[in-house]
Amino acid sequence: MKNIYLFFLLLLIFIPFSDFAQNNDPYLSFGLHGGIIAVDVKPTNEYFSSINPVLECEAAVNINRSFAVFFNFDLSNIRKKEFFGDKTYLSHYKIFYLGFRYTYNINNKFGIFGQTQLGAGTQKSLDEPPTTEFNFGDIAADISIGLGAKYSITKSLEFSTKAKWHGKLFFTFLGGLNFNLPEIRK
Repeated sequence: MKNIYLFFLLLLIFIPFSDFAQNNDPYLSFGLHGGIIAVDVKPTNEYFSSINPVLECEAAVNINRSFAVFFNFDLSNIRKKEFFGDKTYLSHYKIFYLGFRYTYNINNKFGIFGQTQLGAGTQKSLDEPPTTEFNFGDIAADISIGLGAKYSITKSLEFSTKAKWHGKLFFTFLGGLNFNLPEIRK
């Protein structure tokens, strides 16, 4: 599993080097993406599946048209059952992400991309009343890889859709708009 993450990370870092000398127009972009999170875990031989809405806010520094470093905040409503002994808990996660994205631009309008991201955030029990002895304010960590496509509606506005895999049969499917600020020209 670690080899898969390492492969995608190296792919995202080294592929765009050939593009740096050709395109020196960095720009900022902001995105708002909505979709669903599908969770399917198997603790103690029992399945718990859920589909929850997700809203993701993103800010990215685009080094060029191919390579970007981004930060996003996952506003999703992730809920997952946790089994400890004879007790069952419902956990809630809020996670901030830092990631890298490489886009292969097929033409001026359409491109496909791959990304990897690492996140950390808070995790707490949603029992009624909250169970303070379990995961109340604990740190949750997450790493994911994703694939997607984008279409430029105008130079400043583009639509993108993507799927992310977080491991443990944990998927996110998103679509939304990115707002590109004018290029910073030297």
